[in-house]
Amino acid sequence: MLNQMKYVLGVLLSFCMVSESFAIGGAYIGNQVPSARAAGQGYVGVAGQNEDPTTVFSNPAGMTALKGTQMTLGAHWENIHGSFKDDAGSQTKERVTNVGVPNFSMTQSFLDGKLAAGLSVQSPFGLETHWDANSPLAPLATNSRLDMVDVTPAIAYQVLPMVSIGAGADYVNLFNAQLDSQIGPVIADLRGQGASWGYHAGVVIEPSEKHAIGIAYHSKVDLRVNGHLSVTTGLPSPYPATIETSAYTDLVLPENVQFGYAFKPTDKWVLEADTSWFH
Repeated sequence: MLNQMKYVLGVLLSFCMVSESFAIGGAYIGNQVPSARAAGQGYVGVAGQNEDPTTVFSNPAGMTALKGTQMTLGAHWENIHGSFKDDAGSQTKERVTNVGVPNFSMTQSFLDGKLAAGLSVQSPFGLETHWDANSPLAPLATNSRLDMVDVTPAIAYQVLPMVSIGAGADYVNLFNAQLDSQIGPVIADLRGQGASWGYHAGVVIEPSEKHAIGIAYHSKVDLRVNGHLSVTTGLPSPYPATIETSAYTDLVLPENVQFGYAFKPTDKWVLEADTSWFH
């Protein structure tokens, strides 16, 4: 009986650090595959030279290089598997998970290409993980899932023949948050949703026909996740077999700065390198 009470208390205390639990469960798994073309080009594009409508998301200033109406729609498959090694060297593997992630981007140019607008729908963070109930991570997360979508409208303007600027809003909707944990026979289930706003902006500078430089900034997004917590205690009467309560936690999607340089040795070749800083 005393052990059972300890298990219940342990589960409840684990949810006091639920943000860390979500991090183990998958909140900070980068999932930035904006399109098949972007994947085939090594995920570069900050310098705005890959002629891909997903520049709406990566660096909106690059939209001025896209003429007329352009659109990309697709999805990618991801096979997720990971492991955890403790200080003693013992390794625990998570269950392999397969997921499909869709993407969409569209741009439209105006004023002979000097002005452009676009819309992109991405899922840059999230996914899911599954750890066994007897793993050392079970008190923090057994089943964890974060389904979120980032809707990003943006505009761009060519202020000079060699300089374009762009900015966009980010509406992040976390429409399904799941976190399960277990200590002994005590099982806890947390479900919730949340939504918030962020922004991103960028600039593309082309000092010559062969060189282009791009810089983009994505703000952090603070998400308040509101939901419901259910704990199956396994306690005998007169103690409650189940504890039900409302719950919330705060998640932060990190801000980042991206820098890209592109070199065009010929009309048919573009060499680009990007780097990112996350905080």
